[in-house]
Amino acid sequence: MHGLAGRGKAAVDGDPHRVPAILAATVLVTTLPVLMGAVLVLAPKSPPAEHRFAAQAAAIGVSPVAIELGEANYRVACATCHGMDARGVPHLGKPLRNSAFVQDSSPEALFAMIKRGRAPGEAGNTTGVLMPPRGGRPDLSDADLSNIVAYVRSLQEPGQPTAAMDNWATPLAGPAAGVPSGPEAALFVSSCSACHGADGGGVEGLGKSLKDSVWAKGKSDDELLAFIKQGRPIWDAENTTGIDMPPKGGNPALTDEDLRNIIKHIRVLEGAEPAAAPGAAETGVLSGPGASLFVSSCSACHGVLGTGVEGLGKSLKDSAWAKSKRDDELLAFIKQGRPVWDAENTTGVDMPPKGGNPALADDDLRLIIGYIRRLQGQE
Repeated sequence: MHGLAGRGKAAVDGDPHRVPAILAATVLVTTLPVLMGAVLVLAPKSPPAEHRFAAQAAAIGVSPVAIELGEANYRVACATCHGMDARGVPHLGKPLRNSAFVQDSSPEALFAMIKRGRAPGEAGNTTGVLMPPRGGRPDLSDADLSNIVAYVRSLQEPGQPTAAMDNWATPLAGPAAGVPSGPEAALFVSSCSACHGADGGGVEGLGKSLKDSVWAKGKSDDELLAFIKQGRPIWDAENTTGIDMPPKGGNPALTDEDLRNIIKHIRVLEGAEPAAAPGAAETGVLSGPGASLFVSSCSACHGVLGTGVEGLGKSLKDSAWAKSKRDDELLAFIKQGRPVWDAENTTGVDMPPKGGNPALADDDLRLIIGYIRRLQGQE
């Protein structure tokens, strides 16, 4: 037995292929990772996927990321009126895709318009519907607005016909005969009529009738106030129109007092007795000279009726300071503004020169001052 074992060991020790095999295995084990790494490094790589907005960004000279961010902000601030596909909502927001207006405007002009909004009666507003400053989203920064401009500009297709404006050429009808006028009606028309109709009878495909709404009649004024302030997004189970109702009708400048006046008007549309006729200083105050300029340039901080917005701008309606100033003094003040570092600025909020609208001429500012005087009962 020992002899056989010895002969087997000798046969293994004497195998002429043993050492080369061990060396080959060692080389393979140590070099295989290196070879695999080299294959991975040297293998041809697929080019990175092109950004979906790369072509549009190159065409208008912005980054693809700016367009992408603008698309997201457009959906939350602009789509309710202009449509998710930017093809417009009839009698509400005009088409922005292949828009002659967009194509003829500079990025700076588009930015300025979005920032200040466009009031009913203002030149260029053919729908009679308020476009609120910053699309009704005061939380959007200037950078956000610039990105929205980039997105809207990316929607233009050179060589394609521009969008027809037939559905936006004529403003919606004014209040029906017999519907009371005055500040309550004016507030309703400027902020709610685009979807609910000037007479509250509703607009097909947009907003329901308010004059015969069992739901609205069943709510107290406080409940309606809370509802209007909150709005009703399309994902709300009780939203049966498929259209966003933005908070405050898309006009963040509306104060609680403004909203209660709108509710008063809704109650009148429902059949309630109207309040006593307004005084001369209030009748038609939102439709006289300077009203649309004030709404577009000043109301975001001072309120549509000049009663102020908490945390932003003081009341102008009952301001002893404003009443004590001559028109020329107010003109100089509005042109200069009042920065936060001014010792007399007690709000901690910048009042920009010309209300942030450098396009306003002296004549425009004088019309605004005339509107303020009417709010104060001086005209």
